[in-house]
Amino acid sequence: MPHLTCSTISDNSPLACSSVGAIITSHNYGRYLLDALKSLISQTHPLDEILVVDDSSTDNTFRVTQRFLEHGVQYLRVENNHAHISRYDGLLKTNSDIVLFLDADNTIPPDYIENGLQEFASPNIGVVYPDLHKFGDREETTNFPEYTLGKLFRENFVDAGSLIRREALLNCDAWKDRFNERLLSEDYWMFQRITLDGWEFKKQKSHLNYRVHNRQKSQRSQALRINKGYFYASGLNRQEITLCIHLTGHFSAWKQMESFLERQTWPKSQLQLILVDISQSKVFRNQIRGWIKSTDYIHVRHIEFDTGTSGTAVYQHNATTSRVAEMTKCWVFNQLREIVITPYCCILEDSVLPPDDVLERLLKPFSKEVGCVSAPYASPENGKPLVWSHDDYRGNNTIQTPAANEDQVTEIRGSGFGCIALRTELLKDHVFSVPRNEEGFAQFFFKAMGDQWKRLCDWSCWSEQLGNPRRYYLSHSSEDDSYDVDVFIPYYRNLHLVPQTIDSILWQLNVKPLIHLVNDCSREDDSTLKKKYADIRNIRWYKTRQNFGPYKIANGLFHFATSETIAIVDSDDIMLPEHLEIALRALVEYEADVYGSSMRQFLNPHEKHSQRSIKMLENIPTLVSGTLPNRLKYPLVINGTMVIRKKTFEAVNGFDGNMFCGADIEFIQRLQYPSDAQAKIHTSDEITALRRICSNSLSNHDSEYGYKSDVREANARESFRRYELWHTQEKINPRKYGTLDQCKDVFVPIGDLPRSESSLNGIRDLRRNKYVTACLASIPAREAALSKTVASLIDQVDALKIHLNGYTSIPLFLNHPKIEVVLGDNSRGDNSKFHWIDALNGYVFTCDDDLLYPSNYIQQMQRGIDAYRCLVGASGSSFKETGPLSSFLTGIAIHPLQREIQADTNADIVGTGTLGFHTEDLRLKFSDIIDFNMADISLLRIARRDNIPRKVIRHPVKWIVRSTNDHGIYEQNLADDSLETRKVNDILRTYPEKTYTGKQITVVLINYKRTKNTHQIIDSLRKQSVSPVIYVWNNGDEPFENPHVDWVINSNQNVHGHPLQFLYQYADTEFICRMDDDLMPADDRVFEDVIHFMSDHGKSQRIVGGYGVILEEGKNYQDSNQVGCGPHYKPIESDTPIDIVKGRIMWFRQEFATGIPFEKSHVHVDLTTSFALSKGRRLFHIIPQFLEGRLQELEELYDDGGGRGYSRIADHYELRNQLTQSWIHEC
Repeated sequence: MPHLTCSTISDNSPLACSSVGAIITSHNYGRYLLDALKSLISQTHPLDEILVVDDSSTDNTFRVTQRFLEHGVQYLRVENNHAHISRYDGLLKTNSDIVLFLDADNTIPPDYIENGLQEFASPNIGVVYPDLHKFGDREETTNFPEYTLGKLFRENFVDAGSLIRREALLNCDAWKDRFNERLLSEDYWMFQRITLDGWEFKKQKSHLNYRVHNRQKSQRSQALRINKGYFYASGLNRQEITLCIHLTGHFSAWKQMESFLERQTWPKSQLQLILVDISQSKVFRNQIRGWIKSTDYIHVRHIEFDTGTSGTAVYQHNATTSRVAEMTKCWVFNQLREIVITPYCCILEDSVLPPDDVLERLLKPFSKEVGCVSAPYASPENGKPLVWSHDDYRGNNTIQTPAANEDQVTEIRGSGFGCIALRTELLKDHVFSVPRNEEGFAQFFFKAMGDQWKRLCDWSCWSEQLGNPRRYYLSHSSEDDSYDVDVFIPYYRNLHLVPQTIDSILWQLNVKPLIHLVNDCSREDDSTLKKKYADIRNIRWYKTRQNFGPYKIANGLFHFATSETIAIVDSDDIMLPEHLEIALRALVEYEADVYGSSMRQFLNPHEKHSQRSIKMLENIPTLVSGTLPNRLKYPLVINGTMVIRKKTFEAVNGFDGNMFCGADIEFIQRLQYPSDAQAKIHTSDEITALRRICSNSLSNHDSEYGYKSDVREANARESFRRYELWHTQEKINPRKYGTLDQCKDVFVPIGDLPRSESSLNGIRDLRRNKYVTACLASIPAREAALSKTVASLIDQVDALKIHLNGYTSIPLFLNHPKIEVVLGDNSRGDNSKFHWIDALNGYVFTCDDDLLYPSNYIQQMQRGIDAYRCLVGASGSSFKETGPLSSFLTGIAIHPLQREIQADTNADIVGTGTLGFHTEDLRLKFSDIIDFNMADISLLRIARRDNIPRKVIRHPVKWIVRSTNDHGIYEQNLADDSLETRKVNDILRTYPEKTYTGKQITVVLINYKRTKNTHQIIDSLRKQSVSPVIYVWNNGDEPFENPHVDWVINSNQNVHGHPLQFLYQYADTEFICRMDDDLMPADDRVFEDVIHFMSDHGKSQRIVGGYGVILEEGKNYQDSNQVGCGPHYKPIESDTPIDIVKGRIMWFRQEFATGIPFEKSHVHVDLTTSFALSKGRRLFHIIPQFLEGRLQELEELYDDGGGRGYSRIADHYELRNQLTQSWIHEC
C-alpha cells in the first residue's frame, strides 16, 4: 500500500505527516464490502492501513477481502457478534494516528480523507464528521448542525464513519462495557464519551455515502428504540449525572437529605454529587465532611460559599429575606455553571424531600425537545404546587393536577428549582439574575428559555416541602425503621398523666423519636394506656421483672436503642415541641456529648399538695441545667431534659443501677471528671420542658425511696464519698461505677397488647401484617363494569374476594389465582361485600363494582390507615348538627369522590365503596352489617358504639372515577331518605357522645406583662352567671397570684401561646374559652348567652368569637374584611359567618381541643386553631349578633408602659398572610 507523503495535504495542517487507517467491520455484508474497499483505495489522500474485521460472518466476506490483499488490505476474524467490541479489536490491531470506522455497507467519495484531514486545525479537535448522502431504498442528503456538546447529547448526528484521533479513541471509556446495540447505537455512545473527555468536533465538506436497506441494523433496531424511549436510546440510563444539593445548614433538613442520599436508587457510580453549602457554619461543615468520609459515594464535592448571610436565615420564607435568598441562589448557580461537567444535572434544595427514585423518574420523560423535567412540591408561601402555566407568574397561573387515570407527565411553563432535572447546556447558557420586573430567578430562567424547549412536570414525583415542621408519628413509613433519638419513659405511678408525656414526645417537631415505654411493676392498671397507644408504630413496650427504678431501666433499655442518641424523660414531665430538635442540634453545633436544658415546674391541679411542695415551687420555680450546687465540682444537667450520645452513655457504663434514686447526679458528675471517657456537656437555660409536681411522686411520697428517706440519704453519702475519692485522682475509671453491663436481663415478656398484637422478648412485635384483601359484591347488570374494576385492583392486592349476587355462572375474566368468588342470591344486597370480614387479616378494603381505582389507591389508603388506625375512606360525610336529623340528605356535608380533598378530614360516615382498615386496629363482624344496602349506616352504628374514629383521606380531583352513568343504590335512596334518617337518628340516640358534669366552661388565659388587666378580667369572670373554671399561664417575670384562679403556672420565660393546647387538655368542661389579656366581658351574662347559642347550634358552628376575618378573593389576611363587636368595627347587624376567629376571645367545645396543633407560635395560634377546627370549610365559624357592644377592650400597653403586643412585630402580618394563603389553597 502506498504511504502518505507530506505533500499530499497542506503543509500548514497539524496532521501534515500523520498516518490514517480505515477499519471496516462486517457481519455478513460481503455483498457490499467490495464497494466499500474500492472507495478506500481510490482516495486522493492514500490510507496507510486498511483492516477488515469479520465479525462471525457466514457469507463471502473473507473471499472479497482476499481480492484486495495486493492493495495492503488486512483481515481479522472475530466472534463477537457485537460491532462495538469488533471496532475496538480492530483499533488494537492498527497503529494509525487517525482512524476511520467504515461500515461495510457504506462508501466514501475520493476526497473524503483529504478534506477531512484539513479540518484538524487544532490539537483539541478529536473528531471530524461528515454529512450523509443516503442512497439505496431512500435518497436524501443531511444538513447536520455545527457541533456543540449540548447538541450532541440531544441527538446523534455524528456517524461512525468520521475521522477520529487514535488518542481520543484509546483514552475514552466507551469500550469497557458490553451493551445492547439494538437499544443504544454503539457509535453514539462512543462519541458521547469522547466529547465528555473534552475533545472538539468539526464538520467537513465531504459527505459519506450511507446505504439505506432493509437489512440495516439501525433500521431493524428503530422500532425497539422507539418503544423503549429516549431514556435508553440516547444512553441516558448509562450517563453520569450531577446532583447539586443546596444546603442551608438547617439541622433537620440535612438529616432528611442524608437519609435520602442513602435510599435514592440512581447508581452511585453514575452520580457526581455536589453539596453546595451556604451555612458558613464550622460545625455544619464538620458534619458534612464526616458524612463524606463514611459514605460510599465515589464522586462527592463539598463546596462552601460565603454569601454574606447565614444559610439558616436564607432558609426562612418571609418578605425580609426572600430577595436575599433569591440573589444568593443566583450567585451559587452562576458558580455551578463553571463546575458541572455532566450533560444532565439535577438540582435539589434541602427543604424539598423527593421520592427515592426521583432521578430516574425525572430523566425518563426527556426527549430531544425537552429541556427540563420538574418534580412538584408545595410553595412555602401558599401551599400550592410551585408550578406555573405561563410566563406571567403573577397572574392566575394554577395548573390542575392530573387525575390518577391521566398521564402524570404534563407540559408546564415553569417551576421552582427545589427539585428539577435539566440539560446542563441550559444551566451554562444562562446568567442567573433577578431583574426588577421579575418575581424571582426561576421565573426569569424559564422566560429566557424561549419556546424552543419543552418543560415538563412529572406529577407522580410529588416531593415533600420540609420548610414546615414535621411530626413523624403521623406519616411514619412502615418501611423506614430509622429514628433520630430513643426516648426512655418508665412509669410506676400516676398512669393517668402518662398520656400527656407520650403525646408531648409524639408531637416533637422535625425529629423522629422511638419511644420505649416501661411498666416498672406498677400497681395501677395500664390497660387503658396500652389500648390508646398500642398501635403507634414508634412506641415499644416493656415490663420489668421487679420494681427497679428509672436508672436500672435506662441501662436495660440501652441494649434496645436503635439510634445514636438517648433522651431521658420522666413519666409525669411534658416536653415542649422543639425540645428534641433543640437538643440534637446543640449536640452537633457544640460538638457536645450531653445536652441539658431547663424545666418550668408546676403543681399538678386537682390534687392537694404538701406545704413542702408549695414552698419548693416558690423557691425553685425553674430547674436550670448548668448550675453548680455546693459540694459539687461540675455543673448539673436536669435529668428530665438530658439527651446523651449513645457512645458516651456506654463509655461510662451507664447509670449506677443499684441506686434507686439520685443516680442522675452521680452520673453527670462521673461524666465530667477527667477520664478516657470524659464528656463535653452543653447546657442551656432555655425552658424546653415542664416538670409536673405530684403529691405522690418519687421524691414526695413517704416510702423507703421518698424525700429524706434512709435509702436516699445513703445514696447521697455514697455519691459524695466517690466525689472525694475522685478529687484525689488524676484520672478516674468511670466504668467501675456504672452497671450497664449488668442490666441485660431486666425485662419480662409483656403478653398480648390490646387487639392481641404479638410480643417478643418483652418488646412489642412491630411487624405489621401487610397482606392486602379487597372485597366487593356485584350483580349481572354490572358485569362489564365489574371487569374494569377488577382490572384496576388486581395488581394492587394479594387477594380479591367477589360475591356475585344473582349470577348462575362465573365470568371468565374472574379466572385468576388471586380471585375468590362466591355465588349467592341478592338477599344481603351490597352488604355481601362484607361476607368474609370475620376471617380476614391484614389490610382490608371494600370496593364498589362501578369504580375505577387508580394505580396508587391501595398505597395511599394504607398511608391513612397506618397514620390514624381507624376506618379510612376516600369519600364520606359529616353531620352538620348534633341533634336528630330532619333529613339525612340535607343534614350531612358530603366529602365526595369527584372533588379534590386537600387534607385528611374527620368524617361521621365513610362510604363503603372506598373503605379500608387494618385488622390489628379494629375487628368487624359480618353479623353487625344489618342494614340492607346501607352498610355505611351499619358502620356508623359500630363506630359510635365502639368509639372508632373515621377519616376521609386527601386525594386529587377525579382520583377515582365511575365506569357507569348510573349511581345504583345511591340514586334509589335519593328519592326517599326517610329510612336512612330514621336509622341514623336511632344511632345518635342510642350511642350519644360524651356529656359533662359540674361546671360548663373553662377559661384559659395567657398573662404577659399585663397583670393589672389579667386581675381585672378574672374579676369580670367571677361575676358571670355561668361560673367558669379559670386557668392562667403566666409568661411574666413576676409570679402571678389570684385566689380565684383554679390553676396558675408561673413561667420565668416567655413561651408565648405555646401552652394553650396543653391547658385545653386539662379542661374537664364541655366548653373552653380562650381570652387575650386586653379584653373582658362587659356584662355578667355573656358566657351564659354564648353557651346557650353553642348548645342550640350543636356542632354546626365550630368556634364562636368576638372578632374575626372574612377572607376575600384575591386579598390576603391583612386586606380582607375585618369584623368584630368592638368600637373600632362596623356594628354587627346579624349573626356573621367568618373564616378566622381572632385570638382575642373565642369559645369552642372541649372535644374539639384534640384537633388543635401543639404548636410553638408567636403570632398565629388563633389562625392554626381556626383552620384546624374548620375542617377545610370556609365561613365555618361565627360572630353572633348578641355580642355586639358586650366586650370591653382594655389597655394594650404593658404594665411598665412599653410594648403593644404581637401585632407590632415586623413580620406579624406577613406570617399571617402566608398561613392564610396556604389554608385557602387547602379549602
